[in-house]
Amino acid sequence: MNSEWHCENVLCDVHLQDLWAVEVLHSLGVIHKLRVGFGKCPVSRCRRFFGTEGYCDLTSESEFANVRTDRWCPNQHEPTPMYIQRRADRLLWVCPLCQTEGRFPR
Repeated sequence: MNSEWHCENVLCDVHLQDLWAVEVLHSLGVIHKLRVGFGKCPVSRCRRFFGTEGYCDLTSESEFANVRTDRWCPNQHEPTPMYIQRRADRLLWVCPLCQTEGRFPR
């Protein structure tokens, strides 16, 4: 994950359950890269992951599938996927780079 990113209270985009900081060995053919992000949704068999590509499923081979491409920060910095954050009274879309917030429809 980008060292300039700050994420907290990250939720699974499918189940709206808490995700935890994880490291994943991502396979790129013969090359392997360690990816840091958020995963381990407590819902049985959920393989959702949030990282620099945004939300996606992790296959059993640690490849990204079903990448969500609809929520990117509208600010004029590098393209950055937004994540769902739980607050005490609401859910928000949040940019991990500039902390811009967007309303989460519920």
